[in-house]
Amino acid sequence: MLVAGCNTARSRRGCWPCRGKRVKCDEQKPSCGRCCAGTGVCDYTPRPSLAVRRRQGQRQVSLSCPSNPRTFSSPSSGEMAACSLHLGPRDHEAIRFFRTSFAQLHHTKNPAFSLFAVMFDLAREDAMVMHMVLSLGMCAMDARRCRRDSSLTGSDHRQVSLHHYSAALRLMSDAVSRPDGSPPNMDVTLTALWLMCLYEQLFGDTGSQGFATHLRGAARLLQQQQSHIKLLRSAADNQGADPIEPTALIRQSPGASHDRLSLYSARALLWLSLHDSAAATCGVGGHLTMTLYQTLSREMQDEGGGTIATTATGMTSPVDIFHHLYRYSNPLYRTVWGEAYPQAELLDDVENRAVFGCLVHASQLRFLVAQLAAAFRVPPGRRGGTAEAAICQAAQVEAEIERLGRESAELIDVAAGLSASTDNSHQLVANIRTIVPLYHAVVLDFVRLLDLHAESLRQDQPQDRRRRQALREQALREIMKLAHQVHKHGGDELTTKVAWPLFLVALGTDDELHRDWILARFAAFGQYGDNFVRAAKFLNMILAMQDRLGHKRVDYRELMRTEDVFILGI
Repeated sequence: MLVAGCNTARSRRGCWPCRGKRVKCDEQKPSCGRCCAGTGVCDYTPRPSLAVRRRQGQRQVSLSCPSNPRTFSSPSSGEMAACSLHLGPRDHEAIRFFRTSFAQLHHTKNPAFSLFAVMFDLAREDAMVMHMVLSLGMCAMDARRCRRDSSLTGSDHRQVSLHHYSAALRLMSDAVSRPDGSPPNMDVTLTALWLMCLYEQLFGDTGSQGFATHLRGAARLLQQQQSHIKLLRSAADNQGADPIEPTALIRQSPGASHDRLSLYSARALLWLSLHDSAAATCGVGGHLTMTLYQTLSREMQDEGGGTIATTATGMTSPVDIFHHLYRYSNPLYRTVWGEAYPQAELLDDVENRAVFGCLVHASQLRFLVAQLAAAFRVPPGRRGGTAEAAICQAAQVEAEIERLGRESAELIDVAAGLSASTDNSHQLVANIRTIVPLYHAVVLDFVRLLDLHAESLRQDQPQDRRRRQALREQALREIMKLAHQVHKHGGDELTTKVAWPLFLVALGTDDELHRDWILARFAAFGQYGDNFVRAAKFLNMILAMQDRLGHKRVDYRELMRTEDVFILGI
């Protein structure tokens, strides 16, 4: 008699932890049932076959040569000794989590070819970046495990994480203040700064002082290295001059002058500016964005010519400056991997270029609205003018918002027509659902600011109020629709990416069902970091205050100045 199933071939589609233990995997994604029950890290990342790994090992000498412009390797964990850190099993687990689950949460691109893959490749060679990868990976991994098992505290692992963080801070101090005065490696330094900002946002102090300190440090670094941020303009813009092709990473041209930003450094600066814009909303950021704007606008003016728009005051538009930086960095991924870059990834990059451009644009608008709010807090005499200055500044911000609405009209229309039954398996769909709400959030934030200062802006007529109400209702409706879809297909963890739009909806809606749903989401967000715990506490407090005042809208920025700080980014 035959025993059914005894010779059944084991599936090769299961997760790596189950395959390593030679146990059956139910192949559920993103985490299988066995890993969820055991509070383990589920990993489905494709890995090269044994034959491919052997060929890679034979080519390792040539692959590690810095003069090869197409260098980019992703070796196994046993080959991570270049950064001079001794890595144990716990470290490898944190690294695997950083490269898979953590990377997928913060970037919809395939983690094997995303910015996180480039970051880890830098970490293999630089101890400062590796310390931050380990620190962030351990903290985020333990936070997820504690959510699944309340009996776990993760305090021991948190101490190890803090040790790595402290080591990275010491190395950062050495990197930016070299005795010989030589410039730091911008790729490595900006990577470490971005990871430090993300760490502080998720797990930092109640005043977000560490977060603000890193942003100010990045601004000072740019000021010190202005002479090394030249020739940003693309080869097509340098008419009549020999084109100077940028490198993907500084290490790919070790003998060359690094007066031109690498493609990677340009993209890292953009990611840092997203942090800075979010922090500006809470009054603890903005230094980096202003410094970057001043540096790049001066550089572009020195280069001469171009088609960069100007504001009513004759200054270069901040939105155009950052959009130019974004376009400059667009060839990053195909330049890093060269011929090894899959065609499917290249097509995804082209397909998602517009929606990520919308993210950069919306992020700068968020910063401009925060600047406008700060201007209202300064007495007119000190502002250098009367209400006319505020009216002019508000008009410029409104013009930029309308411009984004025109340029991203197709994306906004597609988002409005997205069906809840369409899942996030398509990268563009996932991006639209989390990025388009940021545009609507900017509209909500701006309209709320106009409501608070309508009299001084001379926009208190009935037609002005009706126009703002129409804009508000449309933004509220679209944010809630997309947020429900994000939650349906990604749960509370993915919904944290639209926390800021939901925060503004809660402050601006009179719909009790919407408010209750958002408050429930923020209560759940607390599982993903102390930052969200502070945000939930603040939201409950300000909503109760508005209720006591008869649903009168209050200035949330003014209240933030006296409460625990939280940063709601993306």
